Amino acid sequence: MRALLKLTTDAALIARTPIFYSKSRNVGRLHARLVARRRAELTLTEWPSISQRHRRTLAISIETIVTLAGRRDVEVSWEPTADGAVYRLTWSA
Repeated sequence: MRALLKLTTDAALIARTPIFYSKSRNVGRLHARLVARRRAELTLTEWPSISQRHRRTLAISIETIVTLAGRRDVEVSWEPTADGAVYRLTWSA
């Protein structure tokens, strides 16, 4: 799987992130979009009772997948929302 991730474009990788999420979680919904070159925003909704621990775990998971996909200097910041969280993701080639 790692080899396939490395061959994918940034747009395809970010577009597939909600699919990875839905395969591993049965609560909440993740939406993702590229906002600029090597920058994405991911929004978790429909999980108003999410704990800080789960928000952080999701940030670590996002960072791990993008790193395994061959991106470097991956950084994920997040802030809670009323029904989930917003994650801001940056990386280099």
